[in-house]
This record gives sequence, C-alpha cells and structure tokens, in this order.
Amino acid sequence: MLVTIQSPFLVQSVEENVVSVIELDSQDLVGQSILKITGPSTDHAAFLSAILGAANLESALSQFIVYDKHGEERRAIVSFCPFIQSNGVQCCQVTIEPSDAITLDDGFEDGQCPLALLAAESPHRVVLVNEDFLAKFRCTRPQAVGHAFARFQGPDQSAWAPLLDAALRGKIARDRVQTSACPPPAEDDAICVPVVGALNGAIRYILVLFSPSAAPRPPLSSPQPDTIHPFQFQPSHAPPGYCNDCSAPAPPSGPSHPLTTIVP
Repeated sequence: MLVTIQSPFLVQSVEENVVSVIELDSQDLVGQSILKITGPSTDHAAFLSAILGAANLESALSQFIVYDKHGEERRAIVSFCPFIQSNGVQCCQVTIEPSDAITLDDGFEDGQCPLALLAAESPHRVVLVNEDFLAKFRCTRPQAVGHAFARFQGPDQSAWAPLLDAALRGKIARDRVQTSACPPPAEDDAICVPVVGALNGAIRYILVLFSPSAAPRPPLSSPQPDTIHPFQFQPSHAPPGYCNDCSAPAPPSGPSHPLTTIVP
C-alpha cells in the first residue's frame, strides 16, 4: 500500500494481499493513518522511522507486530520502499506479508537434527552449530564457526540461493540440495528458517536444519586446521520418512504457515 511520508501517514491505496493479512477492507484503511494497524506491542519508533526513511530514498524490511480488525496480534514481515507517484509526489510503498520467523528467545529443539545458525548478512558466516552438524560434516567447531557457509554447500551452491533468499524475506523454505557432506549426485534435505533479533526487528540469522541420518557417526580423526573432511553419507541409510524427520520450528503464535517448498 502507498502511505504518505508526512504525519499522520495516511494510506492512499491498498493491495489485496495486505487486506488478507490484517483482515481489513480497503475502505477501512484508505484515508486513515497507517498507525491504525499498530498497537501496544508494535515498536512505533522503528515503524515510523522506516516510513520516514523513504523520504531519503532508503528501503527497509523488518518483522513487526501488527493488529488485525479483531485487535489480534499478527507477526508480519513489513517492507518499506520509496515510491514516486505519477504526479511527482513522493510516498512510501509498504508491503505486509505473514512472517514465518522465530526469535532466539523462542529457541529450537536440539534433537538428532544437524543444524547451523548463520548470520543473515552475506557471506552468511556460521554463528553456532550443534554436535550433529560437526559429525555430519566431519569438522571441528573452530573449522565451522566464523566461516562462510559456502564451504558446506557443496559444488552446486546456486541451488542454495532460493532457500537463503526466502529466509531473508521471512519465509521458511525447504528443498533437497547438495552439500559437502555427501558426494554428488546425492542430496540432503535442508530447511532454512528466518530468525529475528526481536519481535519487532530485522532478520538477523538464518537457521539451517538437515534431516538426520541413521548412518553411524565415524570418529573424528584429528583434522588439519581449516580442512573439511566430508562424512560419506549414504542416502540408502536414511530411515523411512527421511524428509520428514527434521521439523522446522513453527512461529509460536498467530496462524500457521506451511513450509515453502522451492523447486529449482
């Protein structure tokens, strides 16, 4: 929707996708302040700052708590972009979509699922891994943490781009991709989950989860520094329902959103 960049930040037009998220009709919004969809749990300062940033040709994307017509909280990914109307008047284009993001406070279960927490900024350096990840990729923690995730992506790194991009847009994405843990043409089932720093905040991390393998873990053999020793994972060892053994954490509140399956 288009919003003026001067107080009271009036809504000038509304798209259907915005109406479906907050369950408000366009006539309920056009001519009204966009602050109508905010409430006690919204970071008003950050929300208004993002709108005002459009005046300086700045764009922003963050998760915000917004409110539907029933006054219920909704987690939404809100983007703010500068927009020049046909009459030359500058305004802010605001897009609102459901958010699949979790927060670090939500936590995630560390079961038998190899996982890595990545920084959202490219080159997506590894921030955290669990023991299952280290065993899967045959590396030590110092060889993983602080390094770009590309070293674990396998030869076809382009296949990872849609998953990582979807997570940066606030969507859970899942697909079968190559990794350095299994030689081509074998693939791993991977899920990318967006992680925000706060309920009202930008996407700071991407949580990557891999379906677990039933194959026994070989012991680490004193790898050389900065050397990745790939674990020769065999898909034939995978248990029944391999693709469903590793479940991504769902947003703890609001309507559920199915996993977004991305097919290259």
